[in-house]
Amino acid sequence: MSWLPAARLQGIANHYAHALPRYLHEAYLASEFYTRAQIDHAVNALKLPEEYVGLAYAAYLPKSAFEEIHATLPLAMDYEEAREEFLRHVPEAEPSAGWNPLKSTILGRL
Repeated sequence: MSWLPAARLQGIANHYAHALPRYLHEAYLASEFYTRAQIDHAVNALKLPEEYVGLAYAAYLPKSAFEEIHATLPLAMDYEEAREEFLRHVPEAEPSAGWNPLKSTILGRL
């Protein structure tokens, strides 16, 4: 794999990881998982590149749900690799912001 697609994926993952946790938390409250419809709504509302929606699905769907839709993704992504790439870019919670649901639920299981 050339460095350009990898760099693009990192940049997109960074955008997803900085925007989605707060949006999903504010729109749907804190949860370990969200529905595909909730994730799609957030991606569209935030105007994130839809071809990389697999990053969000890997972060917020259970593995079994991700595997069910894996073949329909615009960009083929491995669950663990996509999840790891997303989580690498999730910012730490600011001390005044309190609990960061993504860091406390997902990172605790990696």
